This record gives sequence, structure tokens and C-alpha cells, in this order.
Amino acid sequence: RMLNVEEFVCPELRVAMCHVKEVARTVLHTLVVCRSIGGHRPIEPRATVSELLDITYMRTDEAEFEQELEQAVQQFSQIFESDLGRSGRAQLVLNFYTTKSRKQSIWNILG
Repeated sequence: RMLNVEEFVCPELRVAMCHVKEVARTVLHTLVVCRSIGGHRPIEPRATVSELLDITYMRTDEAEFEQELEQAVQQFSQIFESDLGRSGRAQLVLNFYTTKSRKQSIWNILG
């Protein structure tokens, strides 16, 4: 069991198969932007319009985040395109980890 773990569960979303990628994309980008607020390295958000879903959401143009998020969106949508998605259900899990800075002590210096 991990210490100091906080879990938030979004209510189940029911979407048409043709919307899976775009919904995953909007959810992941929005969560990453919200999570960065007040963080060690805030990211610069920009409003993006999803024509498919008729909503505006926040996302980042930073290549590091963009590439990883798009890869996650592709992997998630492939579940539905494969035999694994026969049930038509899947769970998208996003984990954030923070590192604690170690206090300076004699044991840290020697180790």
C-alpha cells in the first residue's frame, strides 16, 4: 500500500465509439493542465475547440506532454478496436507522482 495516495474517480462516461479518442484527449489534456496549476513547473495552457464534441477545453503545446498524451489516447482507443474492447467498456487511469526532496543529513552525504 502506498502512503499519501489520493484517488479521484470520475463518474462513468458513455460515449459513442467514434468519440472515444476525442473524449480521452479532452479529459487527459484538461487534467494535466489543471494539475500543473501551482506546481513546480506550470505549463502554458491554451483554449482548444473540439469540433467533434462542440466544447472548448484547455491543452498545452509542450511537445513532451503532447507526445505522451497522444500516445495514451492512441493506446486507449486501440482497446476498443481490438478484441479486448468487445465489452465496449474500458477504464482510463492517470497517475501523478511527486517526489519529495530529501533533507540534508549525514546519512545522505555518506550514502
